[in-house]
Amino acid sequence: IVAEMSTYYQAEEAAAREKVFILDAGETNVASTDDITYEVTHSFGSRNVMVEVYRNGSNSGNYQTVYTDVTRHSDDVVRIVFGSARTAGDYTAILRKIG
Repeated sequence: IVAEMSTYYQAEEAAAREKVFILDAGETNVASTDDITYEVTHSFGSRNVMVEVYRNGSNSGNYQTVYTDVTRHSDDVVRIVFGSARTAGDYTAILRKIG
């Protein structure tokens, strides 16, 4: 039972340190008014967050990591900015709390 509890708590801790967001203003915790700038509310309580953005499988995405400007706007929000408008829902952001 101790090993099962340990495995459970490790999985819970990992889930609390990583979140996945589809970049679409219609999604929970994602805001955008122009399909260029997306604000993602992660609620980690820290600016020490690693962000990876990739083109997902929507609209023939190739799952390639893309380069965007990322700012840690506050302890709970990151701002992701593309060079030009993108189709909402075609990109995914993975956020990981560091430390």
